[in-house]
Order: sequence, then structure tokens, then C-alpha cells
Amino acid sequence: MRLTWIASGAVVAFSVAIWIIAHNQDPGLQPPDPVPTPLAAAVLLALPGLIGLIGALTGRRSVVVAAGILCLFESVIAFSGVTLVYLVPAIAFLRASTVSSQPSVRRPIRPLRLLVALVLGIPIALVLVLNLGVLAVLALALVAGLAASRGQPQAAMNVSGIEAARGLAIVLTGIGAWAAVLALTEATCWIARTATGGGLIWEQIPFANSVTMGPGDVASSCSSGVPTPSGLAIAALLLVVALVFAAAPIRGQRAGRAPIGA
Repeated sequence: MRLTWIASGAVVAFSVAIWIIAHNQDPGLQPPDPVPTPLAAAVLLALPGLIGLIGALTGRRSVVVAAGILCLFESVIAFSGVTLVYLVPAIAFLRASTVSSQPSVRRPIRPLRLLVALVLGIPIALVLVLNLGVLAVLALALVAGLAASRGQPQAAMNVSGIEAARGLAIVLTGIGAWAAVLALTEATCWIARTATGGGLIWEQIPFANSVTMGPGDVASSCSSGVPTPSGLAIAALLLVVALVFAAAPIRGQRAGRAPIGA
């Protein structure tokens, strides 16, 4: 249970940090952003954390697994690599969903084995990363998570078909929310004019391959891939649906709600 709480808090903290960094960047001479794209992205990035919190509160392992899968998806959502940090809570969620809450016996650390593992593992990891890129990082993270869970007492639990469907629905709606933001986009163009007080007034104009500036115009800007209000609305709706799927009780279903271990 503790590991699930920590992973959920980490996801929310990472999302807030990414939003603060994006919000405080100096855009230079850029038009206003009518759609709060950084804020929308931060809310979507925080979704696995909210799902994980619900899983911790309700004890539903299918919900915790769904949070881990969404974290894996979000870890590769940005080409810049900034979201790779979500691999850490992804491993934590997946491990917490399979480890029993019963106390386990700690195995002694063998320094020689650890040294041999490092000597052999680091070159292999470098070769994989250089050849496969982000996919190698994702694969290595999954292997590390599975290796960390070895020797831990596994939960004796049979997940019902309804609980499995719940987890699948959470994952699909979460990915669907991202798809709505990334697919429903438009291209916009802006013209900047000097205001009476000396500032700039930005005016949105129809998109064109080339913008002709008239008298009094001091700057122009065009950009593509801007999320549309309808895309954000659909994403918000799917986000709410994912949370409802995670929190909604199912009558007569007790399977999949054993205590989640740390």
C-alpha cells in the first residue's frame, strides 16, 4: 500500500514540475496561448497518479496495474525525453500490484554478485540504448521491475473478468484522452500591432502559408499542432470517465481487492 501512495505522489509531483518548467519558460515575442496547452498536458500527465490514489484507497489491483500501464505510455509521450521519469512510478505501480502485504524475509546482499552484475550489465545496457533508443530504456525498466519483485511474496488473488475489464477501460480512456489532444489540432496565425500605450496587440488571422504584414504590423507568427477546444473538451470528458471507471463500485465483486503490499 505504501509503495502505491509514493508512486501516486511522484506522478503528481512530476506533472506539477513539468508544468512549472513549461509555464516559466520565456517564449520571447510570441502570441498569447488561447488554449492552456501546458496545463492540459500536466493534467493528463497526472492522471496515472489520480488513478493510483483510487487504487490505493479501494484496494483494487486492476486499477493499480492500469496506473502503471498509463505511466509506461506517458514515459515515451515526449520526444524530448522529459517524461522518462514516469518509468519510476510505472515500475512501482506494477510491483505494488503483485506483491503481497505479508512481511517478507530480506535476503542478504552479496557484494561479489552485485559487482559482477554491474560489470556485465552496464555494457549490455549501453549497447541496447545506443541501438534501440527509448525502447531499450522501456525494456530495461520492465526487466528491472520484474527482477526487483522476485523473491517477494505474491498475492493470492484471482482477478475477475469485470475487474480486468475495468483496468482495460481505464487504460483505453486514458490513452484516448491523449489521442484527442494530439489528433484534434489546428494551425493558427497571429499578427502583432503596436498599441496606443506602446505595447503589443495580437490579432488572430486565418491560417496561410505566408503572412503579409501591413502598415503598423510589427510581428507575425504561425504555428501548427495547436490543440482545439473540442479536442481538449473530449480529453477532459475521457479523463473524467477514466476516474469514474476506477472509482465506481461493482456489486458483488470482491475479487481483486486484497491488500496491496508495499
